[in-house]
Amino acid sequence: MLKTKLNKPNPTSKLILRKELIDILENGKEKKLTLISAPAGYGKSTALSQWIDNGKLPYVWYSLDKSDNDITNFLQYTITGIQSVYNNIGTEALKLMESNGNPTFETIASHLINDLYEIQEHFYIIFDDYHLIENQQINQLISFLLHKLPDNIHIVLITRSDPSIPLARLRSQQLVTDIRLSDLCFNANNIYDFFKKSLNISLTIEDAKNLESKTEGWIAGLQLTALSLQGKEDISEFVQKLKGDNRYIVDYLIEEVLQQQSQELREFLLCTSVLSQFNASLCNHVLNINNGQEIIELFERNNMFIIPLDNERNWFRYHHLFASLLQHRLKVQLKDRIPELHANASQWFENNDQLVFALEHAIAAGNKIKALNHFANVIDHLWKTSQYQTILQFGGMFTHEELIKNVNLCLNYFWILFQSGYIEQAASLIYLLQNHTTNKAELAMVHVCINNLKVLTGDIESVFTYSELELQHIKEDVDYWNILAFLSLGEIHRLRFELTTSYHSFDQAAKRAAVPQLIYFEMVNRIRSSFVLWTLGDFLGGYIESQDLLDKLNASGANNSFSIDLLSSILYCKVGNFLIHTNQIEEGLQKSIRGYDLSKKSTNQLFITSCTYLLAEAYYLAGEYNKAINVVEELDAIPYKQVAKYLSELADSLKCKLYLLTNKQDKLKPLFEKDIKADKNHAFEYILFSISRARYQIEQGKIKDALDMLQEVAEELKAEKGYGLLAEVEILQAKAHSLIHIEDEAIDYLLQAILKTQSAGLIRIYILEGAEIEINLKKIKQLISTKANTQFNKVDVEYINKLLRVFEKEKTVSPIILEDSLSSRELDTLKLIAENLTNQEIADALYISITTVKTHVRNILLKLEAKNRNEAVSIAKEKGLLH
Repeated sequence: MLKTKLNKPNPTSKLILRKELIDILENGKEKKLTLISAPAGYGKSTALSQWIDNGKLPYVWYSLDKSDNDITNFLQYTITGIQSVYNNIGTEALKLMESNGNPTFETIASHLINDLYEIQEHFYIIFDDYHLIENQQINQLISFLLHKLPDNIHIVLITRSDPSIPLARLRSQQLVTDIRLSDLCFNANNIYDFFKKSLNISLTIEDAKNLESKTEGWIAGLQLTALSLQGKEDISEFVQKLKGDNRYIVDYLIEEVLQQQSQELREFLLCTSVLSQFNASLCNHVLNINNGQEIIELFERNNMFIIPLDNERNWFRYHHLFASLLQHRLKVQLKDRIPELHANASQWFENNDQLVFALEHAIAAGNKIKALNHFANVIDHLWKTSQYQTILQFGGMFTHEELIKNVNLCLNYFWILFQSGYIEQAASLIYLLQNHTTNKAELAMVHVCINNLKVLTGDIESVFTYSELELQHIKEDVDYWNILAFLSLGEIHRLRFELTTSYHSFDQAAKRAAVPQLIYFEMVNRIRSSFVLWTLGDFLGGYIESQDLLDKLNASGANNSFSIDLLSSILYCKVGNFLIHTNQIEEGLQKSIRGYDLSKKSTNQLFITSCTYLLAEAYYLAGEYNKAINVVEELDAIPYKQVAKYLSELADSLKCKLYLLTNKQDKLKPLFEKDIKADKNHAFEYILFSISRARYQIEQGKIKDALDMLQEVAEELKAEKGYGLLAEVEILQAKAHSLIHIEDEAIDYLLQAILKTQSAGLIRIYILEGAEIEINLKKIKQLISTKANTQFNKVDVEYINKLLRVFEKEKTVSPIILEDSLSSRELDTLKLIAENLTNQEIADALYISITTVKTHVRNILLKLEAKNRNEAVSIAKEKGLLH
């Protein structure tokens, strides 16, 4: 960390005091944001610095450059700057950042904001050159701070262009002090005073007006003009010859400035322009001289656009515009020296343990070997401090052939690519590394990486091959890689629907990660095992594990400054889903939405995908079908969904339910065009597909086909103890038998489902299947009171009563629109009923069997709660279904 970036530039004594600007700033002291926005060279930083000094205000000043687009860097510098004024502020936030949990910026910022409430006085957090920020996450962070900070904490943005934050809303709330170009530019009077009082150059008022017109009050241009005027006898003539376009003024004046310097000073200016900041020692090393300090002091005295970066005046930088012009001329005049200059700079930074800067200059020097060594030495630090964007930036500067020369570097870079969703690049890199190394321990780690790629794409045969290879050679003490190996095994057994084995693999991985430094990996595996518990039918166990994990995260966050919002996102969604399942809809949706929002603030596409699916399922369970469709269709825009095999299948299953409920028949067709193998390696996919197909067949009146498919699936589920899905299958079997009037079978299947779900208190799984289930629940309740047998004795009557109460309540409060509850075929049948056609005539018109017509008619009567055909038509007209 360069602490010079946290020092306020001190205005030279040669500048005039801008009282009008100080008054504007003083009048805005009660507002949350001060925005100073104008092009380069208009004295933005100087004006603010004068105000800070004049009022002796407490502040932190953060001078930004392009490297600060990494949000981790940005937060670290901001907090460190604040701590230079208030030692104890932000300590917890920094600890959180040092964890491996990938917390969101809002989590870190919340800790910081809580600390800032301890400050009683007005305090200013100043971001200079904010226009260099391109990372939208940082803009979101600034917006979050502006919304949450206490009233006495103020943010100041000094920028060349307006930032991407909600300025219109902030202005409407009168929370912004705006200082614009018109406020900053010098008028003729300012110019006259500046030249006469500060620079001791005699101008006439007419000269000042001419300069105002030609420079448009551009302060940097005026300073360059003053330098060019040195030694000129006829000032008025010189001013008259100035060109009016700023671009030409810049070119002309830089030429004038440079031409007035000696050859030694010109060379110094051009050669040191490769440095974003410099001190005497660095300049001496880059240029192989020993008088860098004297030259820097001379430039500072002569106001040569050199800006001190610390109070001791050890570190400096050139004005950005001046630097860019120097760099342009360097390329023209001394192009051949540029690699040598960067090489010397790289060596100096390496000698002074500033490896990121050493890496940047080594790359600019074209020394890929040295740059790669620096990258390898610094990547662990960048990983641990969550500077993923920086890793991606540097990694992209090397070919894969160059990267594989360092195995540790290559593996770390693979995981950054993998987690960021760059799957093709990650795969290309790791396969190249596989062919490059022969070391068994290294190959084992390579195989773990490949295994994770294979899991995502569902290449099950390859996963078992690589799993055997990796587990043979991974050292027991390499916990991280052991965990990942068992995690991939857990995933692949889940795809094979080997649920018990899958749970065991996740459990093994979690146990190996049960140490503080690996809590992230423990949580990942526990989350996945809780998914398996739900599929196994341990609904309550899955919920308890998710809730316990969430409590553990919250507790560790409070006690150890360690809160992993990325993991919390899925946990909130899972807990929310269980609450909705048990009909606690409002609280369940709140938690589900919270989890979804948390995931969207991360960069982990797999977590975003998971939470998007879970929120869609939450809306479906709550009966908000259109919202559910909108959310689940978001998945189609997430590229990572294409390689997250199990999530893809879950999403398709949910889509089938939603499209059937909302009569979107056109969207159903693609879901059933997939050619899925009915083998063990595709068991998970085939089971979900079969259940969806059976649902569709029930809606189409093909009851026998549906029952045959459901029976096949039920046998597979029983074999693998997949009782969670089996409960859904049994409810569908009950519904199907009810539709063809086989009441005993319907009751029996429904009874089996009840015995699986009653201990967890699941409600919505029944409510969503409609009137047939309600009718059979009433029959079960009646049978319990009149008959005594082993099965009935196991049923919790209060559970049945609760289900029936919810069914009754749903009829009286905002029922789902009937267009959404009648299938398209049922609507077609209803229209023909309204035309007084017989069942046979309807069958002929719709090209379906008379048995299917009778099924549709029965469904219509049940769903419209009508006693006969005529009443159904009457109700449909009242509801607007028939016109």
